[in-house]
Amino acid sequence: MPARKKRLDKLHSTSSYTRNLIEASLDLFVTINAEGKITDVNKATEDVTGCTRGQLIGSDFSDYFTEPDKARVGYKKVFSEGYVRDFPLALRHKSGKVTDVLYNAIVSRNEAGEIQGIFAAARDVTEHNRMEEELKLRSELLDIASDSILLRDFEGNVLYANEAMYKTRGYTKDEFLKMNINNIITPGQALVLGQNAEEILKNGDVVFETNQIRKDGSKMLVEVHARLTEVRGRKLILSVTRDITRRKIMEEKLRDSERLATIGQTAGMVAHDIRNPLQSISGALYLMKSDIESMYESAVKKDLDGLLKSVEEDVTYINKIVGDLQDFTHQIKPDMRDVDIRSLLKEILKTISIPDNVKAAVKVSRIFNIHVDPDLMKRVFTNLVINAIQAMAKGGSLTIKAKKNEHDIVVSIVDTGVGIPEDVKPKLFTPLFTTKSKGQGFGLAVCKRIVEAHNGSISFESEIGKGTTFTVKIPNKD
Repeated sequence: MPARKKRLDKLHSTSSYTRNLIEASLDLFVTINAEGKITDVNKATEDVTGCTRGQLIGSDFSDYFTEPDKARVGYKKVFSEGYVRDFPLALRHKSGKVTDVLYNAIVSRNEAGEIQGIFAAARDVTEHNRMEEELKLRSELLDIASDSILLRDFEGNVLYANEAMYKTRGYTKDEFLKMNINNIITPGQALVLGQNAEEILKNGDVVFETNQIRKDGSKMLVEVHARLTEVRGRKLILSVTRDITRRKIMEEKLRDSERLATIGQTAGMVAHDIRNPLQSISGALYLMKSDIESMYESAVKKDLDGLLKSVEEDVTYINKIVGDLQDFTHQIKPDMRDVDIRSLLKEILKTISIPDNVKAAVKVSRIFNIHVDPDLMKRVFTNLVINAIQAMAKGGSLTIKAKKNEHDIVVSIVDTGVGIPEDVKPKLFTPLFTTKSKGQGFGLAVCKRIVEAHNGSISFESEIGKGTTFTVKIPNKD
């Protein structure tokens, strides 16, 4: 008997210890029989339901959930499979308050191995779910932001990127989160990036401009606002990046327009001041020419004829410069009318001296009219053709093509000349820019103004050693 009493005392002590542990737990503990009735609960379960232990024992387990049918599915699953893990349910307090929980449960058996019921434990995940919802909402808010947002460590590893960050660089979210910041910066920027990281550590934040590379290899100019942040005791860099490519282009255009306005004002004054004395010089040359013609043939007369011709050529050149200056500064008002495009282009070729080593041809797909000011457009095409011929000093072929599509009349001047260097291309339509030894750089600038006055556009493609194609598009009136 004493031995049996010791075993009972030990069993009672163990049971009491286990019970105290269960009662001390913040998790909910409940036992359920095969009929789904509660057989025992701990204090945490009483607190969450608002019911006493006596009220809970004997009642239906599923009655305390917002979705009773789902709760029944859960405990039936325990009986069929032996357990459930992280089964989501929501308990309702008798006051109406709802608590989100995750249930874990296993079957309980007696010494004979027979199933007696279920032992279930639930953890309150209300706060966890609230935080997850809040994080989801914040993530969604960050994803609708137009600016790119990035969280990375000091080694450059990407930890978070919003939708704007990875999509504008051409990546999927999964691709971008596996990347390092060095994968999207241009060569030579690694040192600058390291210096910026040092400044962030020192001052807390930094603002800088840099180029980044998209997945397709294209570049984007960005403004980066980066600051030091701390997540779970770990120092990280949070940056907000804005694509400023278009802004920089607009700023450059504004600077160009201001510069062109200044050039225009100066050019207008210079042209006016030169035109009057130039007319006097032309008149004097005419009188001198008449006097020389009346002289007897002699070496002196021959020398004077040569000098006079040279002066006349220089006056003609100066007059052209004055004309270009005035054309650039004056408002262009086209006198629009329908003109046969083939006739217009062939007429231009007749007025230009084409070297023997240049083969010229006009190719027009069919007969059609172009609605332009013919005098102004002759100037445009004449300038482009002369430029093409000058680019083929060693000979080549010049082809003038014209076609009509739904929206535009397209005229192309194609040469097989030396091509245009890369560093020259961005400046080609800039006033006062020229690569010619004898030129003022107004030719193409005036051409562009004339074409744009027709609501058209002018562009070019060129490759060194292969040639250049200038394309003029004029709106199709039909």
